[in-house]
Amino acid sequence: MPVLVPVRLPGPGRSRCARRAGGGGGATGLTPYRGTKPARRGGGRQWPPSRPTAKGPTMTRVIAGAAGGRRLTVPPGTGTRPTSDRAREGLFSTWQSLLGDLDGLRVLDLYGGSGAVGLEALSRGAAHVLLVESDQRAARTIRENARAVGMPGAEVRAARAEQIAAGPPPEQPYDVLFLDPPYAVTDDDLREILLTLRARGWLGEEALVTVERSTRGGQFDWPEGFEAVRARRYGEGTLWYGRAAPTRTDVPTDAPSASES
Repeated sequence: MPVLVPVRLPGPGRSRCARRAGGGGGATGLTPYRGTKPARRGGGRQWPPSRPTAKGPTMTRVIAGAAGGRRLTVPPGTGTRPTSDRAREGLFSTWQSLLGDLDGLRVLDLYGGSGAVGLEALSRGAAHVLLVESDQRAARTIRENARAVGMPGAEVRAARAEQIAAGPPPEQPYDVLFLDPPYAVTDDDLREILLTLRARGWLGEEALVTVERSTRGGQFDWPEGFEAVRARRYGEGTLWYGRAAPTRTDVPTDAPSASES
């Protein structure tokens, strides 16, 4: 009589290749599952769908400054990821090398996520930070984190980045702009936002701009009116640094290639 061997079938609603993709991406050498595009969840920061993400709230922290060590909540769900401590350290080190200290500067973060970058800027001396976040839950989390840090100067707006850019400009322009959008936001989308911000007076003279994008996406090309400064790669993400050009120029600037930090 033949022996019957039970076979375990994949659970409903999830294919075997999807489960394999959930086990890791570039770190393991596996090819990510690309059957669907990553869902856009407001202004929160997303990794590609192949990257495992912790379920439920997790924590990050303010690294340095007056509020150094304070713990920050990351919004629940898989749609929001904080910039890693390593990348954030590199970000602020570069800002310091280009600007000196942040004392008295105004910072605009158009995709706030958990608020970690903006609140880090406050901790390190920025006078004012505007954190924009289109996801309502994430915006609430940013407000809670701002209260937990206990430093004045943080303003949170629950709105889409392009709505803010097209709206009334501030009384004082911003000295520093940080954009770390969901990967569903294209480079063309970001260039349009940058052009709108500059045209409507959101950015100060030679404002420093940093864009974080997936390393897999290749070089980020700055729009007319912005000059490339440098780029730094941190694993799956690359930080592209530029400035609002002091005068209009028709000469294109070649962006530097990203170097591994």
